[in-house]
Amino acid sequence: MRGVQRRRADLRRHRLVAIRRAGTAERADRVDAVDQRVMGRQVDGANRFAGIRTGSATRSRNGPIVALRGTAATSAPAATGNTVTAVSFTMEFPTTPMAGAALAIVRRSEAEAIVNHSARSFFFAELLAIHEGLHHDSGYDRELLFAATVMHDLGTGALAPGRARFEVEGADLAAEVLAEHRVPQADIDRVWEAIALHTSPGIAERRGLLAYLTAEGSKMDIGFNAPVTASYQAAIHAAYPRLRMVRTLTDAIVDHAARSETAAPIYSMGQQFALERRESGATQLERLAAGLIPWGE
Repeated sequence: MRGVQRRRADLRRHRLVAIRRAGTAERADRVDAVDQRVMGRQVDGANRFAGIRTGSATRSRNGPIVALRGTAATSAPAATGNTVTAVSFTMEFPTTPMAGAALAIVRRSEAEAIVNHSARSFFFAELLAIHEGLHHDSGYDRELLFAATVMHDLGTGALAPGRARFEVEGADLAAEVLAEHRVPQADIDRVWEAIALHTSPGIAERRGLLAYLTAEGSKMDIGFNAPVTASYQAAIHAAYPRLRMVRTLTDAIVDHAARSETAAPIYSMGQQFALERRESGATQLERLAAGLIPWGE
């Protein structure tokens, strides 16, 4: 328990120091309030799915990730039994036909800002997995993580029929892509669940490693767990610029919610965003982007 508390405090301290150095103490206080609510959920969520992980995988306690090679590679120790091996991060997508099809459908149907958000979510999820020592977990699969993170917002695109909430329709579209490439049904189900639950904090992290990383990767792109990405976010953003992502994604979610009553059921993100837009002209996410996200919207 003391280790979890120390990690939570370290994450808050790193963000506060960075923001205060920029001369924005008032915003730092707001970040602290947000982080106290959010970081505890993230750490506790990681612990919740620990029960389904193998004993050979342990979370990294060694602090920041260190550079390994080039400008976009990183390495961190990962425990496998009594042996410690290096785990590498690189800004390269999987090259399998399934991965290519996933990327193609996203590029064909989504706004460029959302495509870039999805790519960044994949890289941020990988960085989190390295940081927490999860790459050697039996539930870790890089290709499935790519499929889930890159296609997690398919429901906001042109191919979504607008009859169900965008998370579900995106999960259905992603499942079709995987089925066409003869991915085993059990893996299709894991990707479907990860996408369907990526806007459900408190649930996603209880549904296994893939769901946890998919949800966290997408949240990291709006600034959560920012210290994990600090050394690499500039290179990632240079390759996949934001292009006012928060506004573009919010517009797409609200537009999808307006397509039918069943597309925005009560308490869904679509319903909540549409309500906030009507009442105040901006969602909480848009206000968060304007005031708190380290790299803006």
